[in-house]
Amino acid sequence: MQRGILGVTVGLVGLAALAFGAPLVVVFAQRPGGTSPLWLAIVAAGGLALLGAAVAAARMLSRRLAAPLEDLAAAARAWQDGAPHEPVAATGSPDFDRLVGAFNELGARMTVLLQRQRAFVSYASHQLRTPLATLRLGVENVRAQYATGPEADDFDLLIDEIDRMTRICDSLLAYARAEATAAEPADLDLAGLAAKRVEMWEPAAAMAGVELVRGGADGVRAWTAEAAVSQCLDALIDNAVKYAGPGSRVVVAAYRLPGGWAQLDVIDNGPGLSEAELAAAGQAFWRRPGDEHHLGSGLGVTIAGTLVTASGGTFALLPARPRGLRVHMRLPAWPRHDRPD
Repeated sequence: MQRGILGVTVGLVGLAALAFGAPLVVVFAQRPGGTSPLWLAIVAAGGLALLGAAVAAARMLSRRLAAPLEDLAAAARAWQDGAPHEPVAATGSPDFDRLVGAFNELGARMTVLLQRQRAFVSYASHQLRTPLATLRLGVENVRAQYATGPEADDFDLLIDEIDRMTRICDSLLAYARAEATAAEPADLDLAGLAAKRVEMWEPAAAMAGVELVRGGADGVRAWTAEAAVSQCLDALIDNAVKYAGPGSRVVVAAYRLPGGWAQLDVIDNGPGLSEAELAAAGQAFWRRPGDEHHLGSGLGVTIAGTLVTASGGTFALLPARPRGLRVHMRLPAWPRHDRPD
């Protein structure tokens, strides 16, 4: 942005200097007695000095013009990366201050709306867990006292449904807290964390008949919250082990990327998703037809995407080759102000 303003300013100031200085050069060049080499050198030096003054003035003017825009852009980038909205100071320019005022009003309004949304989801989910726990305990007591034979199956179905609703409440609580969890970035050994989560999930994967391995490179680091990435990996590995099926293979891999980024992938060679299913899979509570019998709330991918995005990264569901699903995450490797362009 500053380069563009500088270029335009240099051009304008240069044209003004040329319009002012050219007639003087012509006048002095046509002085009586002709134009000696010394006189030509003096005229050339004067022209260069005039051009240098024009460039210096253009630089100073461009900085004054670009500084407020750079401050506004920096505030927008910080807000996008998950930092709390910070109002931008007015500059005294009526036209630009209208833009600053609109930005500050938008930020304040969005902050209030997000806080209300998180508070409502957290409160509603928390309040529902207590009556669900009470209801489950009551059903278990009734089952133990009165249900025998085939009647016990009906009570088991009711208990399973209560457990499913409890898991949904837990997922909603995790979803409400996702962005707050991701807003505390620090230097993280991404490859080391991936190895730890693979080690933790290996027994469950083996019981499901799935081979879970770690791939990628060692020493890959990221600038993000450890709790956010850990929660994200747990949700994605759980999904991969659950839906890839027995005999499949799941790989969790971290890589370095150019430009100040790190890559984290969870790849399986299961049945994968169709193009339409890939587009819908990020939606909250989405379940693929035929997978309703699997435990879960349908919020795992949504929470993972929210965590990665709130950490300043990108999240995508892609087809794996030759088959399967690849969850691709790109995370910042350094703070934004230290990141290579």
